[in-house]
Amino acid sequence: MGKDIKKLKVDILTPIRFGGPQKWGDDLVRALKKEGVEARNIHNFWGIVKRFFWTDADVIHAASVPLFFNLLGKPIVLTIHGDYRRESHPWDFTWPLAIKRANEITTSSEFMKKELNLNRAKVINTGIFLEEYNIKNSNNSKKICLVTVTGFSFPEKSRGVLELLKILEEVKKKTKQKFKFVVVGGGPYLDKIKEESKKYDVPVEFIGFHPNPKEILQKSDIFVYYSLHDNYPGTILEAMACGLPVVSNDVGAVKEIISEDNFGVCTNENKKYIESLIDLLKNPKKRRKMGKSGKKLIEKKLSWKSLAKEFITLYKNDKTK
Repeated sequence: MGKDIKKLKVDILTPIRFGGPQKWGDDLVRALKKEGVEARNIHNFWGIVKRFFWTDADVIHAASVPLFFNLLGKPIVLTIHGDYRRESHPWDFTWPLAIKRANEITTSSEFMKKELNLNRAKVINTGIFLEEYNIKNSNNSKKICLVTVTGFSFPEKSRGVLELLKILEEVKKKTKQKFKFVVVGGGPYLDKIKEESKKYDVPVEFIGFHPNPKEILQKSDIFVYYSLHDNYPGTILEAMACGLPVVSNDVGAVKEIISEDNFGVCTNENKKYIESLIDLLKNPKKRRKMGKSGKKLIEKKLSWKSLAKEFITLYKNDKTK
C-alpha cells in the first residue's frame, strides 16, 4: 500500500446480530485507533452490502462475514471466528469463495485453523483491554460465588450450562462449602435452560444478558465454563483479566488459553473437574494464586495493544499492497 500508518484506513465488517464477532470488531477498532489507524466497524446490512461495490478504505477486514468479491479490487483480510459449516445462514455457501479470494486469512486459534484446514491462515488471538479490568472485589458473603458467562443463541453452548449444573450437584454432595452459581448471558435458548435447571439441586441465579459482565465477574470467586461446541471463548479471557481462577472443559481452543495448570484447569474428565472445584472452594490462597497467574498471562500475551500491531503488520503485508 505504501501508506504511512497514520493515513491507513480500514473498514471492519462484522455480523449484523450483536455477539462476540461484533464486540470483537468494536474492540479492534478501538485498539487500531490508539495506534493511529483510521478504522470503523460496520455491522448493518446496507453498510456491508455497500463494501462489495465501494469504499474509501485501504483495506477491508471482513470478520465472520464472507466477503467474496469487491468490485474496486481492494485488499481483503478475512477473519474466521467459528466453524461456519455448523451455522445456518443464507450466505453460508459463499464461504469457500470468500476464503479463496481473501488476500489474507486469520483465525483466533490453532484449533480453528486445523478444524477448517486453513493452512495459509495466520493465528491472531482475541485480546483484552487489561486496563479496564480490576482484580475481583472482596466477596463478603459466606457463600463462594461461582460464575459463568455464556451465550444462549446456540443449543450446544446452552446445554453446557446443564452440564455445569450436573457437576455442581455432585460438588454440593461432596463438600460442606457453601456456594452459589450465577449464570450471565441471554439468547433464545435461555428460557428452556432455565426450565430444565429446576431439576438440579443447585443454588443458581440466571442474570440474563448483561452489557458489562466484568461488573459481575469482579464480585465473584471462581469462573466455571462448559460448552459442547466452541472455538475461543472470550469470556474466559475476561475472567482471567479480573483475576479469577478458571475451570473449564476441554473444548475448542480452551487448552490454548489455559496451557499450563497454574493458569487454570482444563479437563474433559468430570471427576477431575469436580475435584478441582472442591479444591478451589476450600482453598482461597490457591484461588488467589491461580487468578494472579492468569492475569499475568493476559498482560503478557493477550493485550489488544500487541494484537492490534499484528493486524497492522498484516494490513501492510506485501500480499495486501
